[in-house]
Amino acid sequence: MAIRDDVRLINLRDLIYKISKINNVKEIYIFGSRAYETGSLRSDIDILVYAPDGLRRDEIMPIIEMEKALDIFKTTNKIEAESFANDSWIRRDDIVATLDAKLLWSKEKGESSLMGRYQEIKVQRDIDFKMSYIPSYSDEEIKFYKTYGKHAVFVIMPFREELKIVYDIIKSVFAKNGYIAIRANEKLFTDDLWNNVKVYLDCCKVSVAIFDKNDQDSYNPNVALEVGYMLAKGNKVCLLKDCKLPKLPSDLISRMYMEYDSDKIETTLPQQLELWIRDYLS
Repeated sequence: MAIRDDVRLINLRDLIYKISKINNVKEIYIFGSRAYETGSLRSDIDILVYAPDGLRRDEIMPIIEMEKALDIFKTTNKIEAESFANDSWIRRDDIVATLDAKLLWSKEKGESSLMGRYQEIKVQRDIDFKMSYIPSYSDEEIKFYKTYGKHAVFVIMPFREELKIVYDIIKSVFAKNGYIAIRANEKLFTDDLWNNVKVYLDCCKVSVAIFDKNDQDSYNPNVALEVGYMLAKGNKVCLLKDCKLPKLPSDLISRMYMEYDSDKIETTLPQQLELWIRDYLS
């Protein structure tokens, strides 16, 4: 069927196929006005990619460059999604349900029955597509991101004076690698203690947790709670254990951890942190 001269066809099936060939991609969805088939020729094409082990920008951007109408959002846990194009970001208990996203492809079953409906999409020619923003930040989160950006590292540790050197080393090592490491006492975003900590927990996707030798008699409950929160979200957590501490708490005993020596802290702690950053953040 002939189409107007000011309209072009996008082969979405071909683009979805290219995305599906990237390692770690498990599911691909379409959402927004294109999923609802509103008929708008000016709307971009919003795609949600579920990849539990993450996606690299250099894997996705060539596909976006190939088709400017495409806006690809990634999620590793179906709780948070972030746009590759503009860092637009949303957090919900169920991101797929919140966006009313339609499954187009899965690693397990291949193309869904819906692919045929979306395989060719009409767009108006010469449109400068503006990538989608999903407004979802609370006032506290907005303040946090304005202060620290989106790549801050949350340091989970007791606020004891003798651990100041530990905190200073952590901040220094992460700063050298381009990250800001912060504790929840750095800045208050709300006057409620737990809600203030929760701002840090929700806004940081990476954290470092300290278990020092003084935890032998009883583990700090706040540290345990915050570590559990971050792990439940599927975030990256560097567990650092003093070698003089016999073991981690029982619910973390199966987790990989880095070990430092509090008697040689200025050499062993930076070394362990650098190894973790190399393996998990590079």
